[in-house]
Amino acid sequence: MVKVYAEIVEKIHKRRPDPATIEGCTQLKPDNYALGWHTPFNEKGSGFGAATKAMCIGMRYWQPEKLDNLVQVSIESGRMTHNHPTDKRITPSEINPKVYKEWSSEGVGGRRGHDAPMIAYDALLFAGSDWTELCHHAMFHGGESGATGSIAGCLYGLLYGMANIPKGLYKNLEFRERLEGLAEELYKAANVSKTP
Repeated sequence: MVKVYAEIVEKIHKRRPDPATIEGCTQLKPDNYALGWHTPFNEKGSGFGAATKAMCIGMRYWQPEKLDNLVQVSIESGRMTHNHPTDKRITPSEINPKVYKEWSSEGVGGRRGHDAPMIAYDALLFAGSDWTELCHHAMFHGGESGATGSIAGCLYGLLYGMANIPKGLYKNLEFRERLEGLAEELYKAANVSKTP
């Protein structure tokens, strides 16, 4: 994982990445086996990048007997680029973009690792199988909607598949063949055996 992160750091600049992802990736040492993934504490390292990449980790280690692997890989993957703990007591009375902004640590809903998944889950619970409603709540809220939308879209796909998603949104998707190939590899890796 360290090697892949270090290799993509130059390419990721074109994709409007989370700043903590860039900073964390540039500090990784892929040639140092013992300390390759240890990065210095980043007091601003609580962005959304760890939350968005966690979806694939969850798909890889989905079986109950792989729970320890899921937790360990999620923690280490997140620590590589987002090693700042964030904690909020959150009791929203109304779910809307204004509340999303209040959840955020810097006034941009979905900008941090603690609120991006909450907004995605909230949108998914509200929308159910209605793709349009999911988009309205997870992808068009005026905050870091790319992060919240990718988490919500992943969860939606796992629950409902692609049947309700307009084909025009993915028919000519950039890197579609590569993404489908990676999805097949991920599926095989996750289901090849029952052992961790």
